[in-house]
Amino acid sequence: MAKVIRAIKPNAGIRAKYRKRLVSFLDEMQRSVVWWIRAEYRQQEARIAQDASPASDLQDRLKRLFRYWMKRWRDSAESLARDFVGSTRRRTEASMKQALKDAGFTVRMEGSRAMNDVARALFEENVNLIKS
Repeated sequence: MAKVIRAIKPNAGIRAKYRKRLVSFLDEMQRSVVWWIRAEYRQQEARIAQDASPASDLQDRLKRLFRYWMKRWRDSAESLARDFVGSTRRRTEASMKQALKDAGFTVRMEGSRAMNDVARALFEENVNLIKS
């Protein structure tokens, strides 16, 4: 009779931690943008009261904020993706080893070129998703 190992399921804790880090970064960005827009508005209030249109100043501030946050996202994307893919890979390998052991198999698992290629592809895809 053929032995069947248990299913290896994704770890919800790793996914939740990854999501929490992304949401935290988004919240930080949102607070920063609101703070700077309010500061710029307060600085322009006197001009607004005199029927001036400080739209170009606000637009310049938004452009600077956009460049700043795009750089922060680009700089953080690799770290976020590396942590997520590494954690997922380690957890999946450990679960697979345990499932095989529980089924009575003795298998020595070593990283292969194909496994490294898949991990690298997952890393690159996550970096691209974060940057977008």
